Order: sequence, then structure tokens, then C-alpha cells
Amino acid sequence: MNLSRKKFFIKNFLKMIIGYFLNIKNFKNYDENTIFFIGVPEYGNLGDQAIAKAEINFLKKILPESEIVVITEKKSMENLLCIKKTTNKFHNICTFIGGGNMGDLYFFQENLRLTAIKLLKKGKIIIFPQSIDYNGTSKRYKKAKKIYESHDNLFLFTREKNSEKKRKLLFPMCKGGLVPDIVLSLEPKIEKITRNGIYFCLRNDIEKNDKSLKIITELENFSKKLNFEIKKIDTSCSKYCTKYEKQNMQLTNFLKEFSKANIIITDRLHGMIFSVITNTPCVAFDNTTGKNKSLYNTWLNKEMVCFIDNINDIEKAKYYIKKHQQNNQYNKNYLNEINKYYKILEKSILDFYQKSFK
Repeated sequence: MNLSRKKFFIKNFLKMIIGYFLNIKNFKNYDENTIFFIGVPEYGNLGDQAIAKAEINFLKKILPESEIVVITEKKSMENLLCIKKTTNKFHNICTFIGGGNMGDLYFFQENLRLTAIKLLKKGKIIIFPQSIDYNGTSKRYKKAKKIYESHDNLFLFTREKNSEKKRKLLFPMCKGGLVPDIVLSLEPKIEKITRNGIYFCLRNDIEKNDKSLKIITELENFSKKLNFEIKKIDTSCSKYCTKYEKQNMQLTNFLKEFSKANIIITDRLHGMIFSVITNTPCVAFDNTTGKNKSLYNTWLNKEMVCFIDNINDIEKAKYYIKKHQQNNQYNKNYLNEINKYYKILEKSILDFYQKSFK
């Protein structure tokens, strides 16, 4: 173990020990009816904040009598020993946020999840729908495989076909299944408004695909020729960093803003999903990991989203934009078809819950 890893380990160990003595009094009234939701984000990514909101809504819907205890990402490590003591006694359900953070790319979130799973041996672990970006050869993958597969009561759900294939190949001993991204279960109340403009919702981080630059330029120029108002927004920004308790209003306002567009053009997975749940036509293209295309091919259709693979598809995108200049909605009934695929997730949670009382 190198020096930096030793320091990281010692820092987390001290955080857990000190946190136990500071927080254990808050856990005295928890029982088998308590569900721990671990790793809730407070950083400025509205896609991840929407995942947290959707997961809590999902849990409340299927287990309305349970108490859901939200443990934010920042406070997870300091509460782990308290959660461990409670789950040792009551075998509680412990859920972890879904998204695209299972792999080498965002190892802070993955390391937190692995540390928790390693400690919570008597907890019932539900990992909400994830995208997996492990390549199957790294040291981090080998560590993750050992920890995930050593837990006796763990379900790992994926949100698109490529990741489900990886789950079966890289984590063959883990139970789980293929479920839509949980944000597709949200039903935001969007007022009828006059739509105006094309919104470009584009990433500017390590997942940005440089091959999309020509696509963006072409679509910007085309939109200007059609006299559309052009607006640039993003689902990830430091101004969205906020306490969990304030996230609901922030997300609601952003979705209202999203719904004002005639068309959304995006390379963000949740830019695509926000378009779908707000009934807003969308042109989407891929990021560097391929998760956008995989999720589109798994759950969506060409009426909801015009997905373009490369610059050769630009005419298809232009046709879609012109088509939706005036007719800027689509039939949302297809979302009802998607919702039935959450049944496997619901059943797994209910089975775990019933076992808590046996």
C-alpha cells in the first residue's frame, strides 16, 4: 500500500470511529422497519439528484410504512459503523444510488459503496440501476468483484443492455437484472407553456466525446437558419451544489425550464431522460462511455428521441428538428410500457423487506 492510499485509509478509519461516537445516539430508535439510503449526492449534478429523488419516491411507493433514512455522500463514511450496528441487529435494507459511477471512472463513489458493502455483512443490499464501466482487468475491478460477490444478500441492477452484459460477465455471482434508469419513473407536473427555442445541454467533462464537435456546430448553424432562439444549459454545474433538503425545488425548476424548449440537443444521458419525462423532443448523441446509446437502444424509441451516431446522421437530425418546429410534443403513453420493467426491482426490495420480519 503506497503512502497516499495509507493516508486515505487512515482518514476514513478515523472518520468512521469518531462518527460512531458522535452519531450513535441518532440511531437508537431505528428498527427493522428502517431503510438506509446511502450515498445521496449534494454535488452539483442534477441528473444524480434526480436519481436520488426517484429512488426515494420508488421506495415510499412500495413500502409506505417504512422510515427511509437519507445518508448523504459526505456523511456516509462517518455513519457506517452506526449503520453496521443497526443492520447487525435488524438486517435492514440498505440502498445505494444508481447512475454511472460503478467502475474506474468515478472511483470515489465506487470506493464508498465498496467500503459500505464490506462492512454491512448483515444488511440487505440493493444497488439501484447502474451503468458499469469496468474493463475487467484493472486492480480496482478485481477488488470490486471480490467484495460484491462475497456479500450474501446483494442485488445489483443495471440500466442498459451493455451494462447488464457486463454484470453477467464480470460479476457472475451477483444477483440482479436489467431495469430502466430510475429517473424514467418520475412524473413531473409540467404546466402547459409556449415552447420557444432550441436548448443545447452539453457536457464539459471527462465524458465529453470530441467526435461530437462537428455535430454540435452543424446543429447550431442549422438552428440559427430556422430562426430558433438558442440557449445553452447543463445539468451539471457548481451552482447546483446544495443540501439534499433543497434539491426538490431546484430540480422542479430545472425541469420546468427544460420543458420550455421546442427541442433539446444533448450528449448527457439525463439530458435525454429529462426530455422524455417532460415530453420535449430531443436530439441526442453519445458520450465517451457509450451509455447514452445503450440506454436509448434498450428503452427509448425514435419518436421520443432522435439519436445520431455520427456526422453522417446529421440530415436525420435536421429533419427531426424541422418536423418538431410546431409539433413539439409526442405521445407519452410509451412511458407506461417502460414502467412495467421496474417489477423485478420492486419484487427484490419487497422480498428483502419481508425477510426482515422473519
